Amino acid sequence: MNKYVSLLLMFLALMFSTACERDHLYYATTEMAEVNVDIAWDSIGLHPNGATVYAYREDGSLYKRFDPFSDPYHGKIQLPLGRYKLVVMNDTPEELSETMIFSGEGHESTFFVSGVKDETKTTKLHAQTRTEDDYCIMSPDTLAVGWCTDLEVTDEMLQYCYDRPTNGGLFSYAHDIKIAPERVTSTMEIKVHVKGLKYAKGTTMSFLRGSSSGYYMAKGVYSDQPISYGFVLNNRTLDAGSSTDGTISASFNIFGVPEWTESDTGKCYLDINFVMVNGQANTVTLDVTDKVKVNLETQLQVKLNLDLDVSLPEAVDQGDEGGGFQTELNVWEDVIQNIQM
Repeated sequence: MNKYVSLLLMFLALMFSTACERDHLYYATTEMAEVNVDIAWDSIGLHPNGATVYAYREDGSLYKRFDPFSDPYHGKIQLPLGRYKLVVMNDTPEELSETMIFSGEGHESTFFVSGVKDETKTTKLHAQTRTEDDYCIMSPDTLAVGWCTDLEVTDEMLQYCYDRPTNGGLFSYAHDIKIAPERVTSTMEIKVHVKGLKYAKGTTMSFLRGSSSGYYMAKGVYSDQPISYGFVLNNRTLDAGSSTDGTISASFNIFGVPEWTESDTGKCYLDINFVMVNGQANTVTLDVTDKVKVNLETQLQVKLNLDLDVSLPEAVDQGDEGGGFQTELNVWEDVIQNIQM
């Protein structure tokens, strides 16, 4: 009996003396720290399908574009030792590619999103302005971007991921960050009160000229290159008690406007192309520069209410016998207003 006990004790002693240290494969390696990213989309009224995170090194080069977060509000990334800038956007560039072009992601200074050129509207713009210096882009989808500008992964964070946590064996993240995104694209609402609206049969393509062509994703600034948006301004609401006057309106997404300074000469114009009841064209151009100089950072939506009076000349309805522009005509879509008794 003692012989068997001695053998068992010798076997146990051999096991203890040759057993390796507890490995760390269950946890992160010593080269990576895990970072928990919380994104506050609710603060800007946005509820995306997911989120994409880019990590840039201290020299501005891209370390990694991480796989999209399936949960748009929470996700985990792993980073090695160093300093980083994180750029977070809603959804993915591929999901927004129909109306946006993402380029230059390899360096934070060149990471840029621009609108997709609208060839049809650009042709109509060139026919009106008699110049090819400008072009139209499609109305972009909703885009919001957030940043963490100074994330440092330290030796302590790496070691914490390597050793077993002391809180009952439950794994805790080495670092938590919270990001509050800002809207890059906003809704532009245009309203124009027109005297003599009854003399217009409708409108052709209208243009907003002088908006920004895109946005630098990591720098957080709009491009200084101006572009145009073509849109149909044909939602009509007649004034109460008037058969001649009313308001026309339209709504579409924009990137924003160039960040002009007081010394800049950049201008923003609205071209409204009416078709009169006699078939003749009547173009009204308005300088709306001061109207669009709004603080985009503090608004969920940009609402551009021109609050201007436009007067149209009287015209005699010639029915289908009137002049040109018939194929381009966008007839009025009347908006019915409920009157409270």
